[in-house]
Amino acid sequence: MAEKSRISPEWIERAWKQNPPKVLDGGNILFGPVRLAFVNLLERPKPGADGKERAYGAVLLVPAQGDLTLLKKAATDLFREKAPMALTNKAIAAKYNNPFKDQGGYVDKQSGALYDGFIEGRIAISANSSQSKPPVVDPNNAPIIDKARCYSGCWAYVAVAPRWFKVEGNEGPTFYLQSVMIVADDENLGGVGAANPSRDFAGLKVEPLLDSTSLFEETAAQAFGDEVDLFS
Repeated sequence: MAEKSRISPEWIERAWKQNPPKVLDGGNILFGPVRLAFVNLLERPKPGADGKERAYGAVLLVPAQGDLTLLKKAATDLFREKAPMALTNKAIAAKYNNPFKDQGGYVDKQSGALYDGFIEGRIAISANSSQSKPPVVDPNNAPIIDKARCYSGCWAYVAVAPRWFKVEGNEGPTFYLQSVMIVADDENLGGVGAANPSRDFAGLKVEPLLDSTSLFEETAAQAFGDEVDLFS
């Protein structure tokens, strides 16, 4: 296991506090920064063995400083609508998809070790976009089209849409990737693209470029009430 990062915990904490997760128009949730892994954002990955087209997307590595209250509430609301019995019975809930995975489960099958950048006990969220390529921009909202700037290991704010899915016997809450703003370079974790050392967003200078008043709408997260917390 190797965190393999040169980003300071202080920068991450300040970034999350400056722009806490918020609900946007239409119910999308904007949050971050998170670290991107297994990145396929600028082009689709190659089809699988079954020949089916695969989705754009990335695994979102949530740091220890990350606040997932809004995302957990959204997932709970989906359970309330689609599978209410799961809210009072964790055995039933276990039959459905849990979008909040432990990073400790991402193990290289050949070496038996955790992939670089994954830390046991922290949360990973797989966020895909099967219909279209999600917009990827820099802190100035300029589109990023160079794979060298959109790679596994960089940090980004992301907007996701909480939805219930049901595919081939699997169902449950998930988060579809809507858009990505890359805000910090870090050590390359492998995958698509490569780090560009000439760009250094590891400092606070990137923070003023993110206008919280225009990016976000609502403030405090809401409580779960008396139901079972499925994602504790």
